[in-house]
Amino acid sequence: MISSKELNVYYRQVHVLKDISFEIQKGEICSVVGANGAGKSTLINSLSRILPLKSGSISFNGEDISQYPPHRVVELGLIQVPEGRKLFPSLTVLENLELGAYQRRAKEKREDTLREVFSLFPILDKRRAQLAGTLSGGEQQMLALGRGLMSLPRLLMMDEPSLGLAPLIVKQMFNTIKQINVSGVTILLVEQNARKALAISDSGFVIENGKITISGKGSEIAENEHTRKAFLGL
Repeated sequence: MISSKELNVYYRQVHVLKDISFEIQKGEICSVVGANGAGKSTLINSLSRILPLKSGSISFNGEDISQYPPHRVVELGLIQVPEGRKLFPSLTVLENLELGAYQRRAKEKREDTLREVFSLFPILDKRRAQLAGTLSGGEQQMLALGRGLMSLPRLLMMDEPSLGLAPLIVKQMFNTIKQINVSGVTILLVEQNARKALAISDSGFVIENGKITISGKGSEIAENEHTRKAFLGL
């Protein structure tokens, strides 16, 4: 569904991503594992076309999107749920969700998608008139994920969805991610909780110092000795 070839991305003069090549098949959950500062969020922002490429290419559903602007890749169904949620705190839950369906394809199905989001997150239905900034951390993460779903993703990229959440909410979040995947959405997951992420993943890869050092099935990466010591605390 999505692939990159020899991606090189810089932040000013800093070479962050170095010859990154990977592919994710339709219907998969793929996890990206790595330490803070390894380049995981930079990868997602590059795929979203928020960051320019120094060199290399990105293909989505067979279409070269390397030079596309961000709104164009959203129209194609490549959607990001950013780290830190990035909600509009002074708008209501409903208004935040409706903003996720701004492009034409999603707007035409907005009411149907809204019902699906409320079915997935009933608490958001109860809070629909509440300001987003007054929600709990777990509810805000549900809202951020719901807003992403309102865009009708074909591939949903999630950046640290469990960050700062209580253990019970983390468990619910991973169950929800599996539900979304079963519904037909391919998922690219960047997650600090590498153990839980790899446990639900079909595939994955490890980024260290801007380079992919290990790739394969999620179960294989979880059993890799280096991964276990460096990222799983085993």
